[in-house]
Amino acid sequence: MSFFGIEVTKSKPVTHKVDKARGKLRLTQASLQFVSEYHWRCAVLCSVGGRTPITLCILNGSSNASCPLDIEFNEGDDEVIFSVDQQDYDPEMRVNLTGYYTEKCSYGSDQE
Repeated sequence: MSFFGIEVTKSKPVTHKVDKARGKLRLTQASLQFVSEYHWRCAVLCSVGGRTPITLCILNGSSNASCPLDIEFNEGDDEVIFSVDQQDYDPEMRVNLTGYYTEKCSYGSDQE
């Protein structure tokens, strides 16, 4: 198992390319980098294979600064784009996405 972590902002979406040698990506947490007392909120989005983005979670600076996730991406998902959508008058929010790569099983190997 190996760690996965990225920072995503509205102005800097992140494209994740599948690395079959590392295994499947499992996303486990979305968190605001800085928490504020204001009610600013943002949506964490994901687009797989050029499809329409879907909302993974909504983060709020005053009450819901992190969200546990349990999302696994298939090795066939060549390109995954993570992005943030928020209101234009809010300061740009930084979202940390973390998780890990699941290792491939080696059942049926030459070892006895």
